[in-house]
This record gives sequence, C-alpha cells and structure tokens, in this order.
Amino acid sequence: MEEVVYQFLLQTARYPRAAIINDSTVLFPGADMDSRPTFVIVDPDTAAPLGVVHVVGAVDAGGLYAASAAADLNCKTLRPASMQGFVIRLDFKGRTDKEKIQFYQAKDKGELYPLSASTFPDLDSLKVAAKLNAPKITSLKASAHTAEAEPLRVSDDPDDDGVLEEETGASGTTTRRLGIWLGLLLIMLAIADIAVTRVLGEPLVRLTHVLLLVGAVFAFLLG
Repeated sequence: MEEVVYQFLLQTARYPRAAIINDSTVLFPGADMDSRPTFVIVDPDTAAPLGVVHVVGAVDAGGLYAASAAADLNCKTLRPASMQGFVIRLDFKGRTDKEKIQFYQAKDKGELYPLSASTFPDLDSLKVAAKLNAPKITSLKASAHTAEAEPLRVSDDPDDDGVLEEETGASGTTTRRLGIWLGLLLIMLAIADIAVTRVLGEPLVRLTHVLLLVGAVFAFLLG
C-alpha cells in the first residue's frame, strides 16, 4: 500500500524525492505503527516539516477517524498550525478508482475533509499554507509571553504621558500616609496652642492658629 501512495506523491502530486520521508521513526522515535505517519512531507530546502500522511487499508469510518486523530496529533507534535495532516484509504477490491483510493485532509478532533487526486495539495501549496500560518504562530507565542508577564495597569488620564499606575502606586500611598500624619500633627499643635493661649489669657484666634489649621487642611487634601 505504501508503494502505491509513494508513487502517487512522486508522479501525480509531483513531490521531489527529497521532500518525502518514508521512515517517520526519525521524527517519531518510539511511537507505534498506528500513531506515527506513513510519510512526512518536508521542505527539501530547509527540512522544515510541512505535512504528514497516514496510509490505511479498507478500514471503516472508525478506522478513518482514528487515523485522522493520529495525523492531527502528529502535526501538533511537530509544528502546530503550520502543518497539514492527510489520510489516504486504499481498497483494492473497490469497483471504481474513487473506491480504490480515497483522499482526506485531517482536521481538529478527528474530522475529515474529502479530497481528490487533483485537489491533493502539492509541495508549493504546503509551503504557502505554512507561510500563511506563520503569523498566527508568532501571535500565539507573543500572547503566551504576555500572559506570563506581570500585568501592568496604565492610567486612563490622557495627561499623564503614559505613566504606569503600578510604578506610582507605592509612592502615592506613602504620600497619602504622610499627609494624614502631618495633618493630625498640625491639628494637635493647633489645639495645644489654643489651650496655652487660653491659659495665658491671650485672644483665642491668632495668626499661629490660622496657619496651623490651614496647613492641616492642605495636608489632608494631599492625602
């Protein structure tokens, strides 16, 4: 069966020999025969994996979905989102060519998308698909890196020149505490000064009282 598909890839799909790896144990060491692909398609210039092909016999729908799930897992193991998985079913007892060889593209969760010999993607198609999916991979990595970083909140005030609230939070808290303590101290001094003034028989309201109370008000406002 593998030889029939290999010749199809070479002659019909026109893959160069260097693009077809028929010993998938190189990329999937230790994997059993059912879980590793029959062929791995690579870019012959960079050796970057582009797709996997699972060849099965005259299996039923359950066998097809199992092969599709294995192909999807292979793609996620090697290069998520930039690879494509394929399942080719062979039934030499089929009455027509469509019954003898059937092509499918593996999707997520074991889903299958029917193909034909003419719509089966060639090497250039796989290269283009990988390039189109490259920005998605970069975006996913950037999102994962951002999620791992400590979140920073930016002030909504358009006049703060983008100053981070996290950077100013600690200093703002310290300023408020100092303002409160300073206000309390000034009030205590004002009360003490008023008491001393009344004992000495001087007028109740003096410039000193006013300054202390005004200073206390400003201290609380800063806090």
